[in-house]
Amino acid sequence: MNQESALAEGPVQANTTSRRGLRTRRPGRQAPLVPEEPLVRGFHYTKQIRQVEVLRARGELRKALDLALECVAAAESDLEARRMVAASSNEGVLSPPPPSVTWLACQLSRELGEYQMEAALIEGWLAHLQIGQEQDLDGIGEQMKWRLATARELHRTGPGPAWRRAE
Repeated sequence: MNQESALAEGPVQANTTSRRGLRTRRPGRQAPLVPEEPLVRGFHYTKQIRQVEVLRARGELRKALDLALECVAAAESDLEARRMVAASSNEGVLSPPPPSVTWLACQLSRELGEYQMEAALIEGWLAHLQIGQEQDLDGIGEQMKWRLATARELHRTGPGPAWRRAE
């Protein structure tokens, strides 16, 4: 490579964040090993929780569930990106995706009667836990396990108490 082509390419640029939260390029710095922020419809997935709750309050449960599922997928991809960074830097244990995102999606699934989906969401979240980690998360792991058992039972028996179905 000649000197002119090297100058034309310029120095390696790194991502930085402007005051408005937009990613910009800063010349002359090495690019850091930082995962991109997982965006859902243009916003960070944790910022979309409010929109999911608004849709739910309006009674647009299907739209709310679709948005919540996008948030769950973004949270899981964010965790995978953080795991890759942690593996290269020998970091310790990573926490699972935020439980509030999964919990909200589970609530919407149950309201729509989609118990299999609810169980799959919880199983996916629990799969991210490491041995003994559910006690470290203020009991949310145990709550998720309880919700999973309930979702499986509802899928097996259908909604409503068992004594009503006997009539």
